[in-house]
Amino acid sequence: MAMEDREQEREPLTESMQARETQVPLENPDDTGSSNSSNEDTTTEEMPTSPSLRGQARSQSRDEVEHLLLDPGAQRFPALTEDYNDLPTYPLRPSYKEYHFQLRPASRPVVFDGCPEDPHKPASVPIYQTATFQQPSSSEFGSYDYTRSGNPTRTALEKQVAMLEFAHAAFAFTTGMSALNCVTRLLKPGDCILLTEDIYGGMHRLVSRVTAMANVNVVFIPTWDLDAVEKAFHEHPNIRILHMETPSNPLMRITDIRAVADICHANGCLLTVDSTMMSPHLQQPLNHGADIVIHSMTKFFGGHSDTMGGVVAVATEELAKQISFFQNAEGTGLGPFDCWLFLRGIKTLAIRVERAQENAHAIAAFLKRQSVVKKLYYAGLEPRQDTMKLNEQAAKDFKIHMGQARGGGSVISFTTGSTTLSRCIVDSLHLYKLTVSFGSCNSLVEMPAYLSHASIPAEERTLPEDLIRLSIGIEDVNDLIDDLQKALLIATGKKLNEEPPLRKGLNLEAKKLMKNMTKPEAPSVHSHIKFKATPSRSMKKKKVKKLDVTEDLISLNIDKNHFKLAIAFITGVACSVAILSMKK
Repeated sequence: MAMEDREQEREPLTESMQARETQVPLENPDDTGSSNSSNEDTTTEEMPTSPSLRGQARSQSRDEVEHLLLDPGAQRFPALTEDYNDLPTYPLRPSYKEYHFQLRPASRPVVFDGCPEDPHKPASVPIYQTATFQQPSSSEFGSYDYTRSGNPTRTALEKQVAMLEFAHAAFAFTTGMSALNCVTRLLKPGDCILLTEDIYGGMHRLVSRVTAMANVNVVFIPTWDLDAVEKAFHEHPNIRILHMETPSNPLMRITDIRAVADICHANGCLLTVDSTMMSPHLQQPLNHGADIVIHSMTKFFGGHSDTMGGVVAVATEELAKQISFFQNAEGTGLGPFDCWLFLRGIKTLAIRVERAQENAHAIAAFLKRQSVVKKLYYAGLEPRQDTMKLNEQAAKDFKIHMGQARGGGSVISFTTGSTTLSRCIVDSLHLYKLTVSFGSCNSLVEMPAYLSHASIPAEERTLPEDLIRLSIGIEDVNDLIDDLQKALLIATGKKLNEEPPLRKGLNLEAKKLMKNMTKPEAPSVHSHIKFKATPSRSMKKKKVKKLDVTEDLISLNIDKNHFKLAIAFITGVACSVAILSMKK
């Protein structure tokens, strides 16, 4: 079933719930009108409370519990208890697993009240920059006691992420890696974890160098091959977790979340999905059967490459209890100021993701036409009808992906067949910042084998060394394509460590002009000069190999201040063509 169809099945909020928006838990629409709906105890039980006040919620009416949800300051916890670890680390808050959205996807990140109990009704969630909180008495704990355990700003962020992911609860961590590491804490000595073969380098290092030290069996499999998944469950005992990425990073391999979830659950295994590549605006794995979804919030949630964080969203109360315990015990909860930065970033999540995805689709189409690009990896590019029979898997992957996501995202990878050529292309780009990570407003470029995935031993890597990964930003797509086109032109000329034919014989001024043209300049009035080299008679008789560029037509944007240099450049090109024809 397509993602849009599932969302249409969600019933609208009842009138009494609309006023409270995201602060009040909602009943499962499938249970509406059932014989249990009139039973007060059952109704309260259907209100997931995250790992907070579960016993207290059972003994109170729905109105009383809703009052506690809306006013965390009124919540009290006994200081004298048999097991201190049973005390919640944050106040009672609603589950969003069965939340009913009235709003369309683009509005959801924007319309959110993170502090409904604040009497001053701030438009932005305040930053609770404090380490400790005063307690009501010597025999009671209040809603918060220590920011390591919980903080109102962090609670607001975790509630909003849970809402966007349709999760029971979510937990914010200092980094994406600390979030992933917390999930591995669910494993015990003797357990086995299955992971997708094409996986982020940091996760590969974590499980192979750290998790494995706890006597956990680590096995990598092609999760996109369902037969291989089934086979792994027969070959390896005590499989506790299957962890995957879809699309994977960086080869964009597509895994059917629902199909793998069914296999996992039939074998008593948890399915965890790193959905960083998509963001919750494009993909919600919990809606397709996953038990846990992880994000590096450093990417799309922040969107500006200025803060670090991770988040774990879970589907059940039991998982919420375990994740919250490890978060508190290991002190990996995200600080209040970083939480506030992510709350601010989420407001523009939809518009940033959509613009970047539009740009990525255009750039993927551009790259697909380039002869220098040997293989293109992008989840959002539909195979052409005339090539579907030749590449049935690509057509199948596209159908699976579009059934569980709203687009291809904004990350593209491609190979050139030559590591030297790929390096030259990367070094010739100017608008694309050479750096790890993705999901920023700015476009980024890297070679994973030497940066983001360099920690994976060469013999264990499943990615080509000449692979280039582009993270497309929100700039004008024409500028991004221009920069790529110039880089391909320059790199192709350096392919054999010699100047390209069109650059031989150019005078010094023309060479300086070409060098300046590869650098971004301040906006100004431009003259658009287009020319096409016309071969001489001798060139027509003898086939002269053309420079490997995107089109026969070379388009140059030349500032009027450099008009004289442009004339020199054109003259140099004409001379080069003449010299070549004479030599031939």
